[in-house]
Amino acid sequence: MNPGFSIPESVTAAEVEKAIKLGAIRRGWTTKEIKPGLIQATYVKGSYTACVDIAYTNKSWGIEMNPKTNMKNADGTVNPKYNQWVRNLAHDIGKELQIICTTR
Repeated sequence: MNPGFSIPESVTAAEVEKAIKLGAIRRGWTTKEIKPGLIQATYVKGSYTACVDIAYTNKSWGIEMNPKTNMKNADGTVNPKYNQWVRNLAHDIGKELQIICTTR
């Protein structure tokens, strides 16, 4: 699952970064800025680690699986929990962006 989303024109890259970090933290993920426009988020539960790279600009953002994720099955499929966790993360980031857009 690699969700990607567009952003309303009035939002800055700094606001997108803030929304990503807040959405991740609220959902229990830790974040680390790799470079401007790229945040790595990690969620650990038991023996599972979900790690994603979140690329963003002031126009769009998207989530891609990072190789540090240990949730791939022997047959190459991904554990359904990974997709659920990433879907929840994307939802929370979207909510934070909505808050930014409506409080302007």
